[in-house]
Amino acid sequence: MERKQCYGCGKVKDISEYYERGSKYDCRCKACRQLVTKKWRERNPDKVEAYVAQNRANARRHYKEKLKGTRAYRDRHNEEQKRVRMKHPKRWKTRHNFCMAVYRGKIKRGACVICDKPNAEGHHPDYDKPFEVIWLCHRHHCDLHIGELEVVI
Repeated sequence: MERKQCYGCGKVKDISEYYERGSKYDCRCKACRQLVTKKWRERNPDKVEAYVAQNRANARRHYKEKLKGTRAYRDRHNEEQKRVRMKHPKRWKTRHNFCMAVYRGKIKRGACVICDKPNAEGHHPDYDKPFEVIWLCHRHHCDLHIGELEVVI
């Protein structure tokens, strides 16, 4: 077995204790690398937050695109949709009726009320009124749901 000395702790460890970096191995063992990373994250919370926000959407989209064609993905997606319908029947029915009205051309998609981007998503502030929506682009709709945005009706 190949062995290597860690730059962080100075101990000689088996090569399996190091992360691979391309065709080489990291200069610190896994334990030391995790410690360095943890300290860096504590010192730079603003950079960590920016990185996470930037890559969250890309990671989800990439993962869904990767699995979308598989049978397992379809089965899992169908089960998830069934759980949502059972847990929130009123919300599901409102969304379904609204989507069908858009699909059939009874309702035309509007522009985002904030940035004026065309083909916005309809946000339902009240599920008792299925055709009264606030038109928001995907970005502003997500911001609204995570609490970073407040839209006054």
